[in-house]
Amino acid sequence: MKPENLRVIHEAMLADVEERGGTGTEAAVPGLKIGGKTGTAEVEHGGRIVDKTTWFASFAPVDRPKWAVVVMVESGASGGKTCAPVAKKIYEALQRREREGSQKPALPPLRPPVNAAVPAAGPDFNRSLLTSVPVN
Repeated sequence: MKPENLRVIHEAMLADVEERGGTGTEAAVPGLKIGGKTGTAEVEHGGRIVDKTTWFASFAPVDRPKWAVVVMVESGASGGKTCAPVAKKIYEALQRREREGSQKPALPPLRPPVNAAVPAAGPDFNRSLLTSVPVN
C-alpha cells in the first residue's frame, strides 16, 4: 500500500472518532488519538431482519499505534452506540495501566459458562468478553 493511501485511511478513521457526525465519537478519549471504524451487519431470516451484529475496530495512538481494540456485540443497536463506548472504557483502562506501571491486565478476564447468555448492556458489560491486544 502506498504511504499516501495509508495516510488517507488513518485520517478518515481518526475523523470517525473525533469529528462531529462521526459514527465512532463515543470512543473518544481526551488526549488520545484513536482511529476507528464502526460496523453493523444485519441478520436476515426468511426475508426479514431478525438481529444485528455490531462492532467497532480501532487502534491508538493513530500516529504511532500501540494498541488495537475490537469490540463486537451480537444484538447491539449499532457499532457507534453499543461498541464504541466499550472501546473507550478499554482505552481508558489501558492508559491507567500504563500510567500506573502495572503489569496486571487492564480488565480482569471474565469467562462466562459455555452457552451462557451475555447481556448486551449493563453495569458489568465493560468487563465481559472483551480483549485488547498491545501492538508493537
